[in-house]
Amino acid sequence: MNKKLIETTTKLKSFFEKNFNETTYFDEESFIVTKGSTQVLVKAENITDDHVVIDLISHVVKDANVDDNLKNFLLRANSELKFGAFGLLFDDTITFQHSILANDFSEVDLKSSINAVASVADYYDDIIVEKAGGKRALDDLNEEA
Repeated sequence: MNKKLIETTTKLKSFFEKNFNETTYFDEESFIVTKGSTQVLVKAENITDDHVVIDLISHVVKDANVDDNLKNFLLRANSELKFGAFGLLFDDTITFQHSILANDFSEVDLKSSINAVASVADYYDDIIVEKAGGKRALDDLNEEA
C-alpha cells in the first residue's frame, strides 16, 4: 500500500468514526454504511502512484432475471442520473457505484456522496425487484442472519 492510499484510508477511518456511528467496518481498509434497504461499501483504491479514488458501491439487487428489458432499463436510468452508474457483477448482482478523487476530499462531499448512493440504491431496489425479481441487499442480509 502506498503512502497516498494509507493517508486516505486513515482519513476515511477518522471520517467514519465522526460521522457514521452505524458504520460496520468490513476490514481495515473498507467501510460499510447501512441506509434503508441498502448498504454502501466505501473503499479507497490507487488509480496511479499519485492518485487515489474513493469508490462507493452498493449491491442493489441479487438474483434478478437480468434480461434485455432490465439491461435497457438500467442503461436508461444511467443516462438520467446525474452521478454514478448501475452495473452488473460477474454473478449478475446489480450494483450502483460512484467514485470521487481522494486527493484532499471534502468530508461534506463524501458524506453527501454516501447518502446519495444509498438513496439511489434504496429507491431503485424496489423498482428492480418488481420488474425482474431478486432480492434487495437488506433481504439478502436478513436471509444470511
